[in-house]
Amino acid sequence: MASVVPIRQVGGHAFAIDFAVHPRDRKRWHLGRVARDFAEDCRRRLESVVKSVKVNQPIRPEDRIWLQGLSPDRLEALRKTGLLDGSQVCTGIIAVGDLITRWLDHTQRANSQRTLELYTRTGDVLLAHFGERTPVSACTRDGAEMFAAMLRDRSLAEATVRQHIRHAKACFGLGMKRDLVEFNPFDRIVSASIAAARGRCISRGEALAILAELPTDDHRAVVALNRFAGLRVPSEPLALTWGRVDFARLELNVWAQKTKSERVVPMDPIVASALRVLCPHEPDPDCPVIEVSDNNLARTLRNAARRAGVEPWDRPFQTMRQSCETDWADVLPPHVVADLMGHSEDVSRRHYLIVRDDHRKVISGGGVDPSCSKSCSTPKQICSESGGSGVGATDHGEYHNSESGGGLRNSPARIRTGDRAIMSRLL
Repeated sequence: MASVVPIRQVGGHAFAIDFAVHPRDRKRWHLGRVARDFAEDCRRRLESVVKSVKVNQPIRPEDRIWLQGLSPDRLEALRKTGLLDGSQVCTGIIAVGDLITRWLDHTQRANSQRTLELYTRTGDVLLAHFGERTPVSACTRDGAEMFAAMLRDRSLAEATVRQHIRHAKACFGLGMKRDLVEFNPFDRIVSASIAAARGRCISRGEALAILAELPTDDHRAVVALNRFAGLRVPSEPLALTWGRVDFARLELNVWAQKTKSERVVPMDPIVASALRVLCPHEPDPDCPVIEVSDNNLARTLRNAARRAGVEPWDRPFQTMRQSCETDWADVLPPHVVADLMGHSEDVSRRHYLIVRDDHRKVISGGGVDPSCSKSCSTPKQICSESGGSGVGATDHGEYHNSESGGGLRNSPARIRTGDRAIMSRLL
């Protein structure tokens, strides 16, 4: 049974209610300075709630309405006793600030520091819009629509607006999983990610010029891993240890904090050279390869680009990673590129691959290697009959050999094969 307990205070009496859900676990709910009749009414209501909790049943609708009508301070004081924790008990009662706190605590355990920073930013915007002490039951779908409209009124990019909405969905989604909210007010708002502008491609020549202007070998290694190995900056280069670098096979075993997975990435000669400069005589397998702060990495890259005379661009490391994937896509199948980059083919197509000017010139002939006398539209970057390297060069050479060996010409009326035995039966 619950009991009303008077508490002496300066200027009068305050009241509290003592109750117990389990034997030997008595709790006290402080009401503050209120009338005794109000305290007695709270005691009767609280006894009804305690009975529901004891038998693990949802609280009665009339008791839920009473709880929702309490002031935020008294509701928070009752929540701190632990009575309202549990399945179907806090639904519609928990405050927005407490829901966001629980969501961020869950995020901190399951995600990277960068993800936590992004979620915290969204949490601050949600608190400013809905109010910290507002019950989640007051967060309606109209309120969610107004939240999205408020973000757009700030002239934020559409991709940023959708990111905030996705994070808000995740917050209330966690509340639904834990039976803290009845529904997700953001579940009907479009939040799918959209591709950012990808008009800029950093060529190998530009990247090499930037590498020469970077202040330290560690900075050069970060940029080389980003542009020529497609690593996500800063998480993946800074997590790389010498035990994950194989100079004999020219491979990197990359741990992706974002996807909680590993992938094997081949080392471009530029990457291998940048890492060999940092490699000690007897490297410790657990020692990090790069020892540089992740603060101001983007600014350091921009300053080096300015000194190298390279035109500035937005999202420096993301654009370099996109440029790396675009180069690989010229010579490798899509599924291989996606595996090396650590994401799906759909993500590659929607967010990473860049259409360069030389891609367009292939159609008009401006991008075809003029030294190639064969009737072939292979871009000059990967077309090489002698001394070529890479998948594209090898396929191109084999293709021409099959033609010239049989003395055939490219024509819609002829079969492309050099096997005269096959041709003799068809003629």
